[in-house]
Amino acid sequence: MDNSEAIEILSEELDKYREKPYSELKALATGQTIGKEVRTYNDADYNFEVVIDWVDQPDGNIKVLAFIEDGEMRSFIPLSKQFIKSPEDTILED
Repeated sequence: MDNSEAIEILSEELDKYREKPYSELKALATGQTIGKEVRTYNDADYNFEVVIDWVDQPDGNIKVLAFIEDGEMRSFIPLSKQFIKSPEDTILED
């Protein structure tokens, strides 16, 4: 796995969730994994997964945790990034 390529994809995919308003993230805050496969320009395949859930309690802060791996060795230790969004639509932790 090309780590720099994977980090770039991870950041781009996570930014899509970072741009969503709190109200949309609230509807997705189930703790269930949302996954998709991403193919790069050089035909490398990556598995991107995101988990959106409440930090402490419903209607509070929401944590968005994303992972990326290539289905091989990196699947045991995927790269990850996260952020927390408040009900006021503020990013609290990156």
